[in-house]
Amino acid sequence: MSSDWYSINVTGEIATLSAAAIQNQCDPTQASVINPGQTGQCQRSALHAFEIQRAQRLILRDRSGTINLASQTISGLDIQANSTMDFWDGTLAWQAVANLNDENTLTQPGTATNDSAGTGGTPKWRGTVSADYTTGPASFTVQGRWFGSSIQTNTANTGNLATAQTINLYPVSAFEIPVVAYLDLRGSYKWNDNIQFYGAIDNFTNAPPPLVPLSSGQTPPGVPTNTTTYDLLGRQFRLGVRVNY
Repeated sequence: MSSDWYSINVTGEIATLSAAAIQNQCDPTQASVINPGQTGQCQRSALHAFEIQRAQRLILRDRSGTINLASQTISGLDIQANSTMDFWDGTLAWQAVANLNDENTLTQPGTATNDSAGTGGTPKWRGTVSADYTTGPASFTVQGRWFGSSIQTNTANTGNLATAQTINLYPVSAFEIPVVAYLDLRGSYKWNDNIQFYGAIDNFTNAPPPLVPLSSGQTPPGVPTNTTTYDLLGRQFRLGVRVNY
């Protein structure tokens, strides 16, 4: 068994400031979005993407691009357990792997700090459990993949701020994505030292992807789920031959 905690902090990450944030940055009466606790200064290097008429603090031309001003913190836990035992005329190997994404926080000047861990179809917990039975030239594997529940946003209002007009409406931000699990089957047969036949069925139970509220910029558009997390194709079959030479 193994258990590993990780914590990664990145500073100077690529970010893009809005024109409004940069205009405030040029105003000495406004709080600086680049240097907290200070007032705006047009001389900051981050503003060189703009042509500015400093006397009137007007932006004449926007040449803004990416600037290394953001920071990100990611932390979590990796857990793995393996066990092998004799079974019938062969060997049975068990494996369980799980990951906890405890925090994924992005801090960017001019915007509120956002922790996306466990939101929008990217659950905090996910893992696989598998059993592989090998006897002679044949091998069979049963694998379960699971994804924990998540919520649409971590700032969801579940009713404590409801008004008379919204008290019976369920906010999209509080939409809960349920636990999802898939069952995969594998099999292979080693004909000789050079040829192996194999077959696989992914998502054997044909479990559909969960609904996730659409957001602007979602890819591909019109697909109401998280395409980077969940299986969109349903049950899949594969057959093949591996040849070593």
